[in-house]
Amino acid sequence: MISGTAYSILLFAIAITLGLCLAKFNIKGITIGSTWILFIGIVMGHFGLVPDAKVLSFMKDFGLILFVYSIGLQVGPGFFSSFKNGGVKLNLLAVGLVLCSALTAFIIHLVSGESLQTMVGVMSGAVTNTPGLGAAQQTLLDSGGSPADSSVLASAYAVAYPIGVLGVLALMLVLLAMWLCLRKWWIAAMTAAAILAGAGPLLTFSPLNVGVPTPATGERTFKVLTYNVMNFTDYSGIQHEPNRTIQYILDVDADCVCLQEAAQE
Repeated sequence: MISGTAYSILLFAIAITLGLCLAKFNIKGITIGSTWILFIGIVMGHFGLVPDAKVLSFMKDFGLILFVYSIGLQVGPGFFSSFKNGGVKLNLLAVGLVLCSALTAFIIHLVSGESLQTMVGVMSGAVTNTPGLGAAQQTLLDSGGSPADSSVLASAYAVAYPIGVLGVLALMLVLLAMWLCLRKWWIAAMTAAAILAGAGPLLTFSPLNVGVPTPATGERTFKVLTYNVMNFTDYSGIQHEPNRTIQYILDVDADCVCLQEAAQE
C-alpha cells in the first residue's frame, strides 16, 4: 500500500481540486458549492485512497484552526458592539439549542441502541458543526479512545451533513405546505417568515447558491457586499446628506448585504 507525506498531500490536492471543479456545476442555478469536497473524500476513502494517519491528523487540526480563525476575522470587527445589542440573549438561545441537540442525540441513543460515538457524529453533521466534530474527536482520543472510534464519528458526520444542509429548508417547506392545506393561516405565515428569515444565512453559509444570469456573460452570479459602516458616519464621525455610505450600498446593487456596526441610537 502506498503511503508517505507526498502521497498524502497528493490525495488532499486531488480531493480539493475535484471538489472545487464540481462546485462550478449547477442544476437550474443550484449548487452545493465546496461541500463537494466532502463527498469526494468519502468516495476516495471508500476505495482505500487514505492518507497517512499523522498527515491526516495534522491536516484535520490545521484546517479546523484556519476555519475558526477565518470566522473570527469575519465577525471580529462588530463582535463587541453586537454583543451589547442582544448578544447575551442570543448566546443563551445558542446554549439552549446545543443542549436540546445533545439531549435529542442521547434519547435516540437510548431508544435505538446506537453507539454514542455515532450519535455525536450525527449530531455534529446534522447541525453542520465542524468545530464540534473536531472537539468530540479530540476528547474521545484524550479519554483513551482509538483512531477507529474517531473514524466512526467522522463517518456519521459525513452521512448526516447533507441532511443538515438541505433537510432544514426542506422541512420548513413541508411544514408550510401542511399548514396551508390545513388552512392554519397564522401558523403558515409564521413558518413562511421563518423560511424568509433563515434562508439567506442558510444559503450563504451552507452554501446552496442560487444566482441570476448577468447581461454581459449570461453566467449565473450572486453578489455579496460586506461592509463595516460604523453607524453610517462615513468613518469621519459626521453625518452627510445624502448619506454616502447608504448611497454606495445602493450603487453596488448586491444580492446579499451584510452590515457590521449598523446599529444606531
